[in-house]
Amino acid sequence: MRNFMKKEWNLERIYFASGPPDIKILERVFTGREKELNAAMIALIDAPFRLLLNGLFGVGKTVLIKELKRRSQSGTKNPPLFVSEKMYSGDNSIEYTVLRGLILELKNEDDYAEKLDKTYIGQTIQYKYKSGEKDEIGGGPGFLKAKIMQSSDEEVNIAQKEIADPIPIIRRLINEAQIRHPKRRIIISIDDIDRDRDTEEVRQLLSKCRGLLQDSLCSFILTGHPIGVTRDAYTSEGGIFDRHLLLQTFDKNTMLRLVARYLGAGRVKKWNFSEPSFKEKIPKEDDLIPFTNESINLIIERSYGIPRILNIICSNILQEAAINNIKRINIKYLQQCWEACRKSLSANVSPDLRRLLELMASKLELIDIENIPDDIFDELHIDTQSELIKQLDFASKHDLLITNDGREFVLNSILTPFNPTTQLTTPFHLAVMEGN
Repeated sequence: MRNFMKKEWNLERIYFASGPPDIKILERVFTGREKELNAAMIALIDAPFRLLLNGLFGVGKTVLIKELKRRSQSGTKNPPLFVSEKMYSGDNSIEYTVLRGLILELKNEDDYAEKLDKTYIGQTIQYKYKSGEKDEIGGGPGFLKAKIMQSSDEEVNIAQKEIADPIPIIRRLINEAQIRHPKRRIIISIDDIDRDRDTEEVRQLLSKCRGLLQDSLCSFILTGHPIGVTRDAYTSEGGIFDRHLLLQTFDKNTMLRLVARYLGAGRVKKWNFSEPSFKEKIPKEDDLIPFTNESINLIIERSYGIPRILNIICSNILQEAAINNIKRINIKYLQQCWEACRKSLSANVSPDLRRLLELMASKLELIDIENIPDDIFDELHIDTQSELIKQLDFASKHDLLITNDGREFVLNSILTPFNPTTQLTTPFHLAVMEGN
């Protein structure tokens, strides 16, 4: 398969994946967020600032944070200390997440942080990653191969000792970092503050950490989704945030550039990604090989402007096409690959999830969790709304469903039968919040 892809597609690697791109290709694939990136850079570098960054699942929040970190630390005399950490379902406070991030970032330059790493963090943080991290041809993303069961959700095992109050330790680490490098800014990013948490839980987390966020000399970025308390936090959570940025979905031309960049990153013949004119370049058909213009336009239409959905579809279609030695993925072969991917994915989910996905496919409409007909509970063999919400939430976290506000859900289009003549429209209004 590797030889076929090199010869026919000029591809050494497939970089499409369901997770954020690796740092080694980030510069090559990053596109469409220059305005938001510049706004964040100006806000965070010059003075202490608290930024709320939100957007849909898969729209690119984590990628923006990674690119912000990469750019802020390259080509500058005094690069900032950039702490980037994610909140997991087991984290019970933002402060503990901040502390973990500081320890991991500073342990190689600070004796106190190194000691904390051994006593607080334990050995290492072990992640059970969502499938889709492998980028070599022949391995490819495991989105279709991995068994998707409710018991296999992303887990984080952290060996840690209980600390009564992490704030004094956080401030000591920050103060010592500033003493070592007086001119160095400190930026702390905490991703997914509303991960697996309801509105009230998020509200309590923000209220509890208000003092840390407001009194610190650091700049903070917190990310979440435009639902619940994160939607209201800018105005109603006691003035915690100085500003919020909403990441909108991409338009068609940006999605085309994204496809071309991911393909270009894996080409045998390398592209000049640093060329200024390349940033706004509209790809030509050769830039999109092995897709034809018609096939990639249909994929983009079915991705709803969400980069992660685009990545998932392209990665699976490319893997299927390579297995079958398809030189050009035209409409006919796209349909063939699409159906094979759909059947493979559907076969690799748990029975409970399969019933949910089949129900979503049959209804061809949104499920609104605030107005669920009784017959849905019977069809899914569940008794309570909370059980249904748990299934919906799990499916959306695994990109099987798409949601705009945590209330309305629609099936990921790769799980629906492919009909090239069907003109799709956005299933719901994805821009749910006016950006500043």
